[in-house]
Amino acid sequence: MPPLYKNIRILFIDDNVNSVEYASFILNQMNLTYDYAKSGESALDFIKAEYYELCFINYDLINKDPTLLKKLRETSLQNIFITIFSAYYLLHTIESIQADGANLVLTKPFFKSTLFDAFIALSTENHLNESTPHHSFNFSGHCVLLLESNDTNLKILYELLNITGIKIITANNGQKIVDKFLTASKNEFDLIFIDIDNLSLGGYQAIERIRNCTHDCAKTIPIIAIKSDLSITGEDSSEITDRIIKPIDARKLYPLLKKYIK
Repeated sequence: MPPLYKNIRILFIDDNVNSVEYASFILNQMNLTYDYAKSGESALDFIKAEYYELCFINYDLINKDPTLLKKLRETSLQNIFITIFSAYYLLHTIESIQADGANLVLTKPFFKSTLFDAFIALSTENHLNESTPHHSFNFSGHCVLLLESNDTNLKILYELLNITGIKIITANNGQKIVDKFLTASKNEFDLIFIDIDNLSLGGYQAIERIRNCTHDCAKTIPIIAIKSDLSITGEDSSEITDRIIKPIDARKLYPLLKKYIK
């Protein structure tokens, strides 16, 4: 993180507990100074009293109060840079959002890359755009099998997958994911995601059992390993088709889906 950005004061506005939990983790990890408001009303109280350079707002709050952006602009002690984040494609609303005072529209969940996109836009004044064009990836009619160990990562990955229209079947341990694969019909699943960081879940063992079972797709189904940044160079497996690191970046996830789902 460039030193210039470490001094930026951020206001994060969201009423979704899971989203706030993960955003807080990212912000703390990057040693950034921020305040959190769980409603438009509390956000206005913060802005009346404090100086903020950057503000992130969940679009759901704007749906609840269409005047919120205008209120934030009128109340702010300075020309705050307002970033909207949403799980939905906002092309049809971008002009109205811009007119109400938004500078940038990004796709949630909230990642380090989300912050960098906002910082770059703040620095260059390259405003309203969609950083992650998930609308161009439509996987309706397809299905993935997902093994994840961390609840927050599971919810984020689930949401990123869900907005593409793909069907998602989840399992919380290696035995369950093997059982679901064994009882599936041929070509029922297009792809399998398996978290292999948590050894107690038996991710590697599950992959080995899937590859060696008698299911018609055992040898051919793509298996994507989910790993943390720190363990990406750890134990290897020839049975793994590809890898994706945590936290999941939508700009890496969607092309990966397109690569393996035909």
